[in-house]
Amino acid sequence: MIDAVVMSSFDLKNKKVTVLGAARSGVAAAHLALRLGATAKLSEFKKKSDVGDDIEHLNAKVICEFGGHTQAFIEDSDYVILSPGIRQDCSAALWAIQNHIPVLGEIELAYRFCPAPVIAVTGSNGKTTVSTLIAECLKKAGRKVFLCGNIGLPFSKVVEQVTPDSYVVLEVSSFQLESTEQFRPYVGVLLNFSENHLDRHKDLEEYFQAKSKIFANQKAGDFAVLNYQDQRIRKLAEKLTAQVAFFNTPEKVVLSSNPNELAVMEAVRLLGVSPETCHEVFGSFKGVEHRMEWVRTLDGVDYINDSKSTTAEATRW
Repeated sequence: MIDAVVMSSFDLKNKKVTVLGAARSGVAAAHLALRLGATAKLSEFKKKSDVGDDIEHLNAKVICEFGGHTQAFIEDSDYVILSPGIRQDCSAALWAIQNHIPVLGEIELAYRFCPAPVIAVTGSNGKTTVSTLIAECLKKAGRKVFLCGNIGLPFSKVVEQVTPDSYVVLEVSSFQLESTEQFRPYVGVLLNFSENHLDRHKDLEEYFQAKSKIFANQKAGDFAVLNYQDQRIRKLAEKLTAQVAFFNTPEKVVLSSNPNELAVMEAVRLLGVSPETCHEVFGSFKGVEHRMEWVRTLDGVDYINDSKSTTAEATRW
């Protein structure tokens, strides 16, 4: 039985909220703050002419600065919200912390207004595919589902539509997890871990700790779904408060040769979805764009678009 979702007493009405970063998630966070009664401000390091299309849909009531995160723009804030692309140790965030202004990530902001259980998926590879399949399996089982996060639809954009009888399936990256505080998924999934993002994280240990934050606030009634074949992840089980459910175990690989499918089946099993329902979904699943996507066969040669695999480990997975 799912623990009751405890809504935060967090309130943005009449507060001043400054969002750092004007990409898709930042714009969504600014709009959420505005709808919740805050004075919303958006600070972007790039010049306005260099910002993407998302800024064109910005509500005129959002106060903006471009070309740098200035102290003067931030100093009257009640909260500073970080877009995933903004580092926690950037000078603007550090200044806010030093001056006792709470700094939260966009995922953390949206989570505090979420009334439904969250199934969160992270890992170095396979996050989008697994998140999509979990959502499809839940839908097939008759559940109401919101699929969002790092998959391309910001959590902040949909959280007000979420109802207590639904589920949120959330793809989360290390960039998003490192700026969480109270974030607590009912089911957290860690698929795998390999060298990546060392342009953002100082070393592999910091990268792993960011991934591990998906489990940081879980309680005994929650679940951590871990890859048994990854020794570092398997060892993490010893430190967790949540109930551990392994996928990719020797006895379970007979169910599927695909570790993504095994992760999906283990995650949705905890929510009462049968293996038969999962296999129905797997059988009709066309895949996710740019991930092992069949293009055409020409002169006996199959052409596959796997352009999202930017490392050898991603291709192998």
